[in-house]
Amino acid sequence: MRRITAGLLMAMSFSCISIPRPMGASSRERDATKVMRAAVPVAALAVREIREKLSRARDSIPERREQLQITACSGEFVVRVSLQELLVKCYSANEIRRAVTQIRTEVASAFPEDALASRLSLDEEIAKIVDERIAPSSTDTNYLVSNPPPDRSPRYEATIVDAIFVAIRSRVDQLLSHDTLNPTIHVSSDPKGAHFSMQIGENRKTLREGDTNTEVPSVWRGHYTGCIQKRGYRDAIGVSIDLMNDRRTAIQCHLVALAAAGSEESVCRMED
Repeated sequence: MRRITAGLLMAMSFSCISIPRPMGASSRERDATKVMRAAVPVAALAVREIREKLSRARDSIPERREQLQITACSGEFVVRVSLQELLVKCYSANEIRRAVTQIRTEVASAFPEDALASRLSLDEEIAKIVDERIAPSSTDTNYLVSNPPPDRSPRYEATIVDAIFVAIRSRVDQLLSHDTLNPTIHVSSDPKGAHFSMQIGENRKTLREGDTNTEVPSVWRGHYTGCIQKRGYRDAIGVSIDLMNDRRTAIQCHLVALAAAGSEESVCRMED
C-alpha cells in the first residue's frame, strides 16, 4: 500500500525568491551580495558529533526490529508475499510504525538546528520507505487504557518487515558514506551575475542563496529544490539538487535570453 505523506518535503511549488537590489550599486557592493545569508561552516567537532549519534542510531535499528511483537498471520488483515499456508512470523502495521517512529526520533536527534536540511531530508527518506510498504496506522481512541482494543491493522510477513529495516539502515549508511556532511558547493552560470536560491521544500530556514559565480559554504546535505534568475533571461526553476545521493557539488546553469527564439529553457545541472 502507498500513502501520500502530508507535507511532502520535495514539493515542487518552491519558486524563485526575488531579492531587492540597490540602485547604482558598485561592482564591489554587488560582489558583497555573494556572501551567503545562511550559516557559517560548522566546527569539525559538531560534524563528528553528528556522525557519532547517527552511527549509534543506525546500529540500534536491528534491536528495534527484534523488539517487534510477533502476531498471528491468519485472518482478513494479513498481507502475504508468499503462497505458503504454513504458520510464519507476522507483524502488525501499527507495531511496525511504532518501531520506525522510535528510529526516526533517534535519527533526528543526531542533527543540530544548523543541520535542519539533512534532518528533514533523511526523515523524509525513512518515512517514504515505510509509506510505500505499510498501511497507515489505525487507532481506536474510544477505549480505556486498561482495556485497549485489539490491533486490527494489516499483518506483514517477516520478509517485508526485514526489508523495511534494512532499507532504513541503508539510507543512514548512505549519508554517513559522504566524506563531508556539509560541503561547499560551487554555483556558476552563463552568463554570470544571476541570483541563485535553493531550499528544502517550503522550509525557509533551509534557504541558501547568492549571486553567480560563487561558492556556497557549509551546505548540509539534503534534497533541495533550486532556481536561478537574471534580468533579461528566462528563469531556471524546479532545479533538483540531491546532495543526499549525489557526491557532486558543482552546479552549472545555462541561461536563455528572453528575446531568444523558440521555447528553449534555462537549465541547471550538477557537474563534476
